[in-house]
Amino acid sequence: MIATILPLFLLIGAGFVAIRSRYLGPGSVAPLGAFVIRIALPALIFHALAQSESALSWRYLLAYGAGSLATWGLAFAAARGALSMPRGHAALAGLGASASNSGFIGYPVALSVIGDGAAQVLAHCMIVETMLILPLSLMLVDLSRGDIDGETDAGGTAPAGAPNRRGRVVARSLRAAVTNPILIAVFLSLVVKLTGLPLPGPFTRAFELMSAVAAPVALFVIGGMLATLPFEGGPLPVAGIAATKLLLHPALVAVLMLTLPGIPPEMRAAGLIFAAAPMISIFPIIGQGAGLGNLTAAAMISATVASFATLPLWLGLAQSVLGG
Repeated sequence: MIATILPLFLLIGAGFVAIRSRYLGPGSVAPLGAFVIRIALPALIFHALAQSESALSWRYLLAYGAGSLATWGLAFAAARGALSMPRGHAALAGLGASASNSGFIGYPVALSVIGDGAAQVLAHCMIVETMLILPLSLMLVDLSRGDIDGETDAGGTAPAGAPNRRGRVVARSLRAAVTNPILIAVFLSLVVKLTGLPLPGPFTRAFELMSAVAAPVALFVIGGMLATLPFEGGPLPVAGIAATKLLLHPALVAVLMLTLPGIPPEMRAAGLIFAAAPMISIFPIIGQGAGLGNLTAAAMISATVASFATLPLWLGLAQSVLGG
């Protein structure tokens, strides 16, 4: 299992060393990350779904979505109860515990285990993350700024602008979801499949070349990001978020994947791998905007480093699913 993921972590290490040694400037990370998220991964997903003979699996979406949402809820409740975090910060804890780094880590690892089918599973996971987990978390973070629920005027009622602000927050979150390049790629691939339009040979080759660079560049970017993040934050929240992401999230997804009938073994195996990946790469960015930049960065660093030990365990289970 370690031999399977060691080359992937070497690419992460290469990105870390390149940025930390100043061989590449810190400003190199953001453009590379934008290339992966906005160009390479959408091209990869479009090509994989457009060429696939099977449609989106609603059973997979249900299992992965329910497992991720349950993890989010448990992390949110623990952050509110055990750590006494404000609602917005608890929502961030839920985000870190339940939204995987599907594009930068989950996909390269799944690709090494199940091959080209990993791209189709990537599309399913990113639908759950961009349509469910991210909007839910971002809306609560936005609504918590100013503590809207606690705002009252002299008469003890909510201020007149509060409902309008809630509406703007919801509209902004939904707009960000539907304009996500990953979801646009999924929609366009469905159009191609439904219309039966063939992709010309040069376009197919271009998509194949773009797909080939997505995984290695993504891993390099993660290493570069880790080199620029601070490692500060309370040990209990950091450890709690990292452990929940690496252990509880894949465990809940595994239970649902293995009990819900009709999910192919390859998708079940990939689902475990994606859920076992560390948290989404924009976690520290969102945390910075909510006043938890250091804690979220420390949680991401801790989870990424610890995943070198936990991923082989989940890879073993994933490969046993394939063997069964």
